[in-house]
Amino acid sequence: IVGCDMEEHGVGPLFVKHFAKVPAASSFKDYVNAVEEICRSFQLQAVVPGSTEEIAVLSSLGSPPRLPSGIPLVCQPSSWRARFEDKLSCMQALAGELPLAPYADGTDAAAVKRLVDQVGFPLVVKSRISSGSKKIRPVNNRQQLEDALIEHPHAVVQQYVDDSGGEFSIGLFVCPRFNSLVAYRRELREAGCSMLADLSEDEEILAYSRKFAEVSGLEGAANLQVRKSREGVRLLEVNPRFSSLVAVRAACGFRDAEWSVRLAVGQDLA
Repeated sequence: IVGCDMEEHGVGPLFVKHFAKVPAASSFKDYVNAVEEICRSFQLQAVVPGSTEEIAVLSSLGSPPRLPSGIPLVCQPSSWRARFEDKLSCMQALAGELPLAPYADGTDAAAVKRLVDQVGFPLVVKSRISSGSKKIRPVNNRQQLEDALIEHPHAVVQQYVDDSGGEFSIGLFVCPRFNSLVAYRRELREAGCSMLADLSEDEEILAYSRKFAEVSGLEGAANLQVRKSREGVRLLEVNPRFSSLVAVRAACGFRDAEWSVRLAVGQDLA
């Protein structure tokens, strides 16, 4: 396994046998050329991008995504990612298919007003593109709402979803041979990552997740974040990438990263 990162003195080199420094993914041509050179030097068979920024760049390289040299990129194609990673377009795509908390486009003042009139407060203002818990702002009145929308002008506004039944992270994997999922009831800490996770067999959570996989046309791996509220299971966000719980899931037999790599390089999943 060869790893790469923008920062050679960070924690990244500790997790891999070989390490290489690369430019920022935003420097599209330089970044892709650097990844190509790493693959050539180490004779690699596949690339697994880890960050949202890298996935945004690499997922645009065809469907299924591949480097110019033909090496497969283990990530969702840009069309699926754009639809479901963006929280607003995700909600719009799933409306009428899954139970969702009422929401509004933060740039549409009339829609936000209708949402406030419909459900009142508390609400949550969050960045349309996933950023953990860093760009999520609970608001309890109109002034806080206005301030949050100034700070995050391209946001989605959603009714607050209580976690009386818990918050869950669900791994999904779909391929022609089989479908699989695993759910964890999780606890977040300051970093916005899952710091405590208990395996869950809650049938409402599993049924909701299966329905998402079906209506979204998922192929490959994705990660759902949901809460079980007093009104039922409600979606928080979709992450078209491997979760920070990927190692925990593998220990429980849900090996979505391995399955995805094997598929990408043409190996059997038996």
